[in-house]
Amino acid sequence: MSFVLSKIKFEDLTDESKVMKITAPIFTPVTKNPDDETEEQIMTRHEKFLALLESIKDKLASIKISEKIQQIGKVYGLELLQLADISRAIRSYYFGELKLEDFPFTLAKEMNIDLAKARQIFQVIKERIIDDDSYEKAAQASLINLPLSEALRIYPEVGEQLVTSSKISLRNFPYPVRPSIKNWLADYTFNLGYEKHESMARSQYLFQGANAKNLPDPEKQKLSYLLKSFDENSPIAVNKRMKQVVFSTSNARNIASADKPVNENNLPKNLTDQFRPAAVPKEEQKNINALRFSYRQKMPYEKNLAPAAPALPVKIPAENRDIQPVSRDKSDLWKISNEK
Repeated sequence: MSFVLSKIKFEDLTDESKVMKITAPIFTPVTKNPDDETEEQIMTRHEKFLALLESIKDKLASIKISEKIQQIGKVYGLELLQLADISRAIRSYYFGELKLEDFPFTLAKEMNIDLAKARQIFQVIKERIIDDDSYEKAAQASLINLPLSEALRIYPEVGEQLVTSSKISLRNFPYPVRPSIKNWLADYTFNLGYEKHESMARSQYLFQGANAKNLPDPEKQKLSYLLKSFDENSPIAVNKRMKQVVFSTSNARNIASADKPVNENNLPKNLTDQFRPAAVPKEEQKNINALRFSYRQKMPYEKNLAPAAPALPVKIPAENRDIQPVSRDKSDLWKISNEK
């Protein structure tokens, strides 16, 4: 929705749409003039939003939050674009860009008001929006803890969830694919095999694997969290309502730290030479014909770009086909097609 709104001049929007764009933190432009926000800025803002916990996403996209910001504007006699400063500050706080103690000073500067008034507005924001834990409680009520393989079996939609922001390359697949949970697991088993792996093997994949080695730390932590559950059958948090894995920042950070080798310089230079996929039984190979990789959930930049490749699935010629990913319990983690 933010992409649609960005293409229409602010003055051409309906009054209702103007208010929503200014007072809903998910939509509020990063620039003072709503029309000055670039496509790149929109995508960056949207990607930061997608990285948040589901409860925070719900809060920043909530109509109730928009209404609370509008009410603040009425009480303090603020102009519409001053409400955008409030909305931006709230979003920046949840993005980790603005500290709570700096909030009043930011409001005073951006809204061009005196600090005393900014402090009053901040207190209302803190009490009515930031300290409102109803979204967190609602999300907590929807959580269930279970291993990743079980989550994929019960909630197949979990496999379509994006883990990282950039597409990844899979062996013998002609085009980069979306960085969904299923596709990352496909890459993991392609490189390390289908047996369970120890912490050191995971760390070698995370820090030497072609797709994983250049990931920023937050994304590497999320991937580490998933792989640990995949290997050790340890429980992860899943939102039953959203059918998505909930990434806890503290848990993911601890897992990534545990998987990190003491000395990265000692890691093997060629990951695929160190770990080779286990062979698929002959009776299973005859049923393997084409891979169906996940494709439902759109990445931010995909919304404005024409597809660079034919719609999936794409059949791989027999002479170029390599070992195909299958789940350890044969529960069909990755879809296999026998269509000709």
